Amino acid sequence: MADRPPEALAMDTPLVAWLRQDRLLDLEMVRDGELPGAPELPAWLAADRRYWLVLPAFNRDALAGVLLIGRSLVPRRLGWEDEELLKTLGRQVGSYVAESRGQSALEEARRFEEFNRRFAFILHDIKNLVSQLSLLARNAERHADNPEFRTDMVATLKESVGKMNALLSWLSQRATGLPAADAPVPVASLLRLLVKSRAGAWPAPTLHVGDKADHAMVSGDAARLEQMFAHLLQNAIDASPAGTPIRFDVAVAGSELVVTLADRGHGMSARFIRQELFQPFTSTKAGGFGIGAYEAREIARAHGGRLDVASREGEGTSFTITLPLVGGNSAVGGAAGKAALLAEGEQA
Repeated sequence: MADRPPEALAMDTPLVAWLRQDRLLDLEMVRDGELPGAPELPAWLAADRRYWLVLPAFNRDALAGVLLIGRSLVPRRLGWEDEELLKTLGRQVGSYVAESRGQSALEEARRFEEFNRRFAFILHDIKNLVSQLSLLARNAERHADNPEFRTDMVATLKESVGKMNALLSWLSQRATGLPAADAPVPVASLLRLLVKSRAGAWPAPTLHVGDKADHAMVSGDAARLEQMFAHLLQNAIDASPAGTPIRFDVAVAGSELVVTLADRGHGMSARFIRQELFQPFTSTKAGGFGIGAYEAREIARAHGGRLDVASREGEGTSFTITLPLVGGNSAVGGAAGKAALLAEGEQA
């Protein structure tokens, strides 16, 4: 009957009230006046003689839908066994309808969950960008007359805008997980740009790169890797008293690249590291989201690496990120990849 789809039935109509009593309706008997107390039918249902039966589809005790059954090829009257069989069919269909609705609701909940998860991470990233821009604004009050500072300030503002646009783009993506970008990334060059962007912080971070590590390449998404290091660096800056050192060390160990970020800040207890550090939305900082360490670890894992932490209260913290080198060879694509990333940083 695809030429004329059935119309909607209002929940408060006499027909639906009849069906709620778990009673099927023989339309032929209604049309012939053979069913006393029959409910009033919608005009479209009463007029179309291709419809024969109206059957309730129950799921447990709730009416999940209504089945319209076409005229039988052989006219017949229903017996009680027929009615019981049809009611069983209606309950089976009702369970299918309820399951379909449940799956749709679950899928919608999953989409909202993924959106909310992304939004939480994006808020954390925006918080880091705000910290960077706040530092820039403070320095602008003292160095606004310096042409070199103004040049760096414009470059930083462009870079921040680019990152915000990238975050909004990531939020709008329907796919889950990391973006599809996968290319050789020169980590040492990436860290140089990151450390330069935080040069006005107090304490300011420093970078020390081993000979073999200068052109070492890892495979992955440069933006996400930069995000991972930025999270950890911002945590180190927040945890460190003014003037204490924060240091990146980059080295090659066999077929892996090892990046260590060490500070002499407040440190963390073993219990906190074990139970809370990598728990989302758990933070000891006022206004903190408690996402940075968790996201950094997930990014490291997504790139085939790992994130380890060692800390003592009152002495400082050391994060160690270990990532596999491209092809197990530190020199693969080094110069070309480095130049590409530097060009990308200049454009940002």
